[in-house]
Formats: sequence, structure tokens, C-alpha cells
Amino acid sequence: MAPEVSWPDREQFRRMVCPNCATRGLKPVLLSVRFARPGEAPEVRRVLRCPECTCPFYEDQELPDYAGEAMFARGRCAFYLQQGAGLSVITRPLAQLRRPPGSAYLEIGCGFGFGLDFATCAKGFVGIGLDPGRVAALGREQLGLDIEQRLLGEDEPALAGRFDVVMAAETIEHVPSPGAFVRTLRRALRPDGVLVLTTPDGDALSPATAPGGLVGLLSPGLHLTFQTATSLRAALRQAGFRAVTLRRDGSSLVAFAADREEPLLADEAALRAAYRGWLEGRASEVAASGDLGLGLAGRALWEAVNDADLKTAGHFAARLRDACRTRFGFDLEGVAALPEEARHCSLERLAELLPLGLGSLLYADCLRRLLGGTPRAGMAERLLLAAEAADALRRATRLLAMEDALSEDIAWTSRAEALLCAAAAGAADLAQRAEAIGIGPGGEAERRESYLARALVEAVNAGHYRIGLAFAEATGLQHAPWAVADAAPRDLARRDAMFCLGVLDVQDLPGAEPARGWRRFAAIEQAVAPGPGEEPPPLWQAARGGRRQAAAMSGRVEDQA
Repeated sequence: MAPEVSWPDREQFRRMVCPNCATRGLKPVLLSVRFARPGEAPEVRRVLRCPECTCPFYEDQELPDYAGEAMFARGRCAFYLQQGAGLSVITRPLAQLRRPPGSAYLEIGCGFGFGLDFATCAKGFVGIGLDPGRVAALGREQLGLDIEQRLLGEDEPALAGRFDVVMAAETIEHVPSPGAFVRTLRRALRPDGVLVLTTPDGDALSPATAPGGLVGLLSPGLHLTFQTATSLRAALRQAGFRAVTLRRDGSSLVAFAADREEPLLADEAALRAAYRGWLEGRASEVAASGDLGLGLAGRALWEAVNDADLKTAGHFAARLRDACRTRFGFDLEGVAALPEEARHCSLERLAELLPLGLGSLLYADCLRRLLGGTPRAGMAERLLLAAEAADALRRATRLLAMEDALSEDIAWTSRAEALLCAAAAGAADLAQRAEAIGIGPGGEAERRESYLARALVEAVNAGHYRIGLAFAEATGLQHAPWAVADAAPRDLARRDAMFCLGVLDVQDLPGAEPARGWRRFAAIEQAVAPGPGEEPPPLWQAARGGRRQAAAMSGRVEDQA
């Protein structure tokens, strides 16, 4: 069953020792999560928050069996390799380090070994990893890494003082004693070494967080504690680190801890180049039809599209197309529908039918085509298929009491992008399509309105004025505060939409109001007016012409200079 999160409607407390700071006393209940493992009865676990150190933690501190079959089977491994592993969260902190090649590196909780592989291949470190899970043995085999398949002990004399860099990515939330864990990691460092640590941000445990992201953070049955920026900084200080740099990366906290300030690379272009170079190199070396190959090639496609690198994106799109023919027997280029079974099957079975990240792959490929000049009007159906594929993956992961925030976002965004395509094509049911996409993950009303504004622009630019006018009225854009203000909005999507609303107001259509259009054009003209000696921008010239047309249609007398 899909995990269900509930928030208490009144204050509840539980007397308990905080596993993070060891303080005793009453701990308020933050939330409850109801979930069920396959074949087991549903259970409810509560998350408490320590008022002393601010760390949220599960009331039940039972350590899972990471070496067990359950962690590896039922499609979990395929999902992790194809889409679930957050590679940028793992690799970006390492890319920021200025440590030289040859630095001794230790990674605790390395999982399959993506971070260890980046450290050795991209940074030139000499490293080993520790992880008890069966996926670690798979990574050791497929990536050729030095991974010891075991837990880190509290006393590790063989590791003491050996390493320049110690990494623990998304690991501290799995241990029953975070303080002792951090102290053990510190003992493994050389005197001038640095600890790199990432963990889910405990402050993101909030009703405002999108359901997919929230359940992923909670990971009931796997996570034990959740560090906040306050609690994590305190734990690192208490372990003896004198210099702590703490940052947020999406829903994760990233910490660099050492005895003196660690110099970090801040050049975004260099960081992206390092990540993409490693990703594309590994994706080209691994058979694309396997779980690892699908995951690496899919991520390489994503990153190339994000950088508008169409040549590289085309290369990996072709590689994925061949992989789908080889493994699944269909052409990614021409796939038009999901197998009916994919809409209700298990994650394990879904991995046999299609790439688990099919929604992400189709969405990224649609963006690649749009960047390459493919008209929007013909892309709606492919984007809707991307949304359906993402929905199928979400349903399958929920059967394992898991959730995939990326698929949640892909499903919504694909439908929103399909709305833009339908607007460009002049779909008569545009308002109904807009209503069907809903508010979006986390109730992001502003994001939805931005897409509505863009859809209006697409319809007007394509000359579908009657549809655009009906759409603006039905969705409320016509009467949005920014659309009727005397000043043009700073947001470019809304400014463009205000201009298009002005265009609609000077059409010979029921509902058009030239006087209202005059006000809109005048507001835009004033907002983008050129300075002394500057060339007038095209939008200023267009707004000026629109204002004059609206004045003539409404009988308004004004200076025509």
C-alpha cells in the first residue's frame, strides 16, 4: 500500500530518550505514517521531534536488515539503478573538493558505489567503500570497485587516521546512534582530512512538501533519524570538527567538516563538466540494455538536454532506443501506448515490460525535440504518454511502501507541457485540459498559473484567438491581479500573457474590451521603455502599436507621436 502521512490535530507527547542527543523527557509527535510491507499487515509509525537538538526521529528505532533479500528483490535494485539513485546529490559534494588525485578516500554506506566510482574515476582518488547491502556486491562486480560488504563498526582501528576524505552520503539517517557514527568517521580521517556528509533535511518534514518527496524523505522502515541544519551542525561540532560548512541541496543537507575551513570549488560550469564527463563516460562503457546502462544513459540524456547539448542528447537517445529494442522489443521512437499490464503490475514485473524510467526518458526526449525545432502542436500525445509511464512507476513503488518524487514531478510537468502543445494546436477543450492537470506537487499554485499563462501565449501566438479568449476567461487569467494591474508583472511568463491578453482585447470577438487592452499595452510599454540613447526593444514597439490600435478601437484620444 502507498504510505499515508497524517499530522496530529492536537499536541501529543511521548517520553523517550532522543537517539541523536540522548536527552530524556517528553518529545512532541510530529507526524504519523501508515504503511505496509508486501505480504505484511499495515503498521503505523510515529515521528517525534526532540525539543533540545531539533532532530526528528522515529519512535521505533529498529534497524533494518540491509543484507537481507527484501532490500534487493521485488524490483528495488532495478529501480535504484535506473532512476532512484540521486547521483547529483552523491557526486556534487565530491566534485566541489579541491583535494588532489591520489587522495585516500573512504565511503561509508556506499550502496552500489556511484560515489566511490566518481571519486576514483573523476577525481583520481584511491578509495574503498563499506556497505552491508547486496547491491554493494553488485556494484563491486559491475563497476570493478573495492567495496567491503559489511557494516561500519563503532571501533575500527584498521581504518583510523588513514583517509584524506571520508564520505557518508544519505547514510546517517539509517544509523541508531548518529553521534557515535560521526565520531567513528572522524577517527578515520588524517589530521588535515575532511568529512563529507549528506542526509535528508529534517526541516522538510512538513505538510508543504509534495507527497512524493515527503514519503521519500520518511522512507518508513528504513530511516531512523532526520537531521536538521541545527542538529547536524551540533553533532559535527560535538565530534570535534572546528570548521563546518553546511548547505542545502534540494531536500538534502550537505556538510563539509574539518579542522580548518575546506576550500570548495564554486565554478558551476566546472562542476557540471566534471559530472557530465564521468556520467557520459560510464554510460558509454556499460551495456545500455542493463539496469545500470539504462540508468546512466537516461541520466546522460537528461543532463545533455538541460544544457541544450543536442548532439550529445541525440547520441544517448539513439543508445536508449537500441536498448529498448534489445531488451523490451519496442521502438522508443514510435511507442504510442503502455502495455495494459503496466498500469497495475508490481515493480518487478514492470521492470520486465519497459524501462522503469520510461516517463523520464520520454519527457527528456520531448524536450530534446522541442529544442531541435519540432513544432509543439504535434507533441502533446507523447508528453501524455510520459505522464502515464511516470504514473505507472509511482503505483508500482507504492506497492512496496515506497514513493518516487521524480516520477511525481514528471507526471505533473508532462501534462502541463502537453497543455502548451494543445494550446499551440488550438485544442477546443483547452480549459478542460488545464483543469485536469490540477495544482501540482506540493500545491504549487504559482507554478500552475505560470503554465496557464504560457498556454495562453502559445494559443495567441498560433492565432487561436477565440480559443485563447475563452481559455483566459475559464481559467481566471483574464481577471488575475497581475493581468488587471496598472503595472506589468516582472515575471516574464505573466508579462507575455498580459501582452497576449491585450492582443485578444483588440480582436473583433465577444468578450474583447479594447479599453482594457489599452491599459495592458500601456503598462507593458512603460515597463520596458528604453533609456536615453537605447534601441527600443521589440516588445516596447509591439506594445506601443497595440496601445494605439486599442485607443483607436475604443475611441480614446491620445498623443499619437
